[in-house]
Amino acid sequence: MSSSSKQIDPHTANKQKLTESGIYQLIKPYKPTHTPSSPTPKLQPDGSMLDFFYRMRIRTKLSFIVAISVVIVAVILISTTLQQQEEELRKQTEILGTSMVQSLGAASKENLLLSSYPVIQDYIKEFVQRRPIPGLEAQYVFDRNGIIIAHLYADYVNREISKVEFEMVMRTDSVLYRETELSFQYILPIYQRIPDEVMPRRILLGGASVSFSKDILLEPVDRMKRIVIATASIVCIFGIAFMFLVSGRFVQVITSLSDAARRVGQGDLLVAIDTKIKDELGVLANEFNKMVQQLREKTEMQKYLSRSAVEMLSEEHTATLGGTRKTVTVMFTDIRDFTGASETLSPEEVVDTLNQYLDLQTRIIHSFNGVVDKFLGDGIMSIFSQEDMAFDAVSAANKIQEEIVVLNKERLTKNETSFKVGIGIATGSTFLGSIGSRDRMDYTAIGDTVNLASRLCSVAGPNEIIVTEDVVERLNGRFPLKPEGKVSIKGKQSQVSVYQVIFMESK
Repeated sequence: MSSSSKQIDPHTANKQKLTESGIYQLIKPYKPTHTPSSPTPKLQPDGSMLDFFYRMRIRTKLSFIVAISVVIVAVILISTTLQQQEEELRKQTEILGTSMVQSLGAASKENLLLSSYPVIQDYIKEFVQRRPIPGLEAQYVFDRNGIIIAHLYADYVNREISKVEFEMVMRTDSVLYRETELSFQYILPIYQRIPDEVMPRRILLGGASVSFSKDILLEPVDRMKRIVIATASIVCIFGIAFMFLVSGRFVQVITSLSDAARRVGQGDLLVAIDTKIKDELGVLANEFNKMVQQLREKTEMQKYLSRSAVEMLSEEHTATLGGTRKTVTVMFTDIRDFTGASETLSPEEVVDTLNQYLDLQTRIIHSFNGVVDKFLGDGIMSIFSQEDMAFDAVSAANKIQEEIVVLNKERLTKNETSFKVGIGIATGSTFLGSIGSRDRMDYTAIGDTVNLASRLCSVAGPNEIIVTEDVVERLNGRFPLKPEGKVSIKGKQSQVSVYQVIFMESK
């Protein structure tokens, strides 16, 4: 890790990001035109027709689109009506077909018994001549063997009916309905019942069939469907074109709002919506800009607060003096001999070096469920409060020592000054809450445990991790330890048993 890093202007970086991501030009880095305390400037009308259109309510603008939608709905209703008409036509065809096949069956039954087939043929011809029926495709009678004995068209006489049709006749004695790809067919089996006191019987004499052409019967409905589809297509094309022209600007603003919201969700708080529209969408865009500005300000302010303070405000919503007693693990880290070494460095180098070491430790503390309570010059006070707090704290301390060794090696290769860290850890009851005055307070932990951890940090040598007996009991042997006996701690009347966590430098 280098002691000097290239500084990038946030506005320049944001412009590069915009160019790479291809976001709409409506979204650009936000540049406040007024201070938060000043009133929001109002949009002044210029009296033009375009200004009148921008000020028009969204409801009025969308009324045009609604009008087109009504036309489409009307087409749907017409299509529904056509469906109902088709169903009614099918029902009427069923009534007619059932009536015809029953009449033909009744007229043919006696002649089938007497084998008077010419009489049946004459009946069919006279029926059609007497009452022409549109769409009538076939009308015939067949015998018990499935051979056609009379047909509307004489060429079909003596032909066999289909196997499917004959099997349907054998299964029932009522009118059968069969719909094929080209026709509606109604079939009536013709039986002769034979009275018998023991077991009545019936004998299949044959059957009668009447079929209608679907193309002819449904042609009016199909023609109307084509007209409705053509009309609906034209209406849709004009409706889409009209909607595109009218709603283009609104859709653009909405799209920009969506993209800006997505970028805000990704952490980019330098976005703003630039639009001249002055209706509800324009108001929404302006409110979005103010919201992002406030989020940006709050986010920057949170960098000066500990995570525990932020979580407290999120839960309680109000900062008040006081707190609660809670058992936590407190860890203090301190960069050894930093003050003396900093006398040979420039102020810029001091700050850059200090930030390197503090940033490294902070990231490790956070990764092990810890919270940085405060920075103490070249040291850090952190708090661990999870269930396995002692293990988390010692793990973080061990990782810090490992990474410090790596960082020092990098700095030495660049002829930069390197530093070591001493760490003290204690577990116990503390008062966790807001300390200070009503106008200025600090959310922190105070108590004997905090003081003890601070004193242990002072006792710890470079690269050492010193912990109390309470910490050792919670570790359950998960780290190698070395007893250091009892040491005198400033502020303590009796000596304190301390242990050193064995840390081996990586070679």
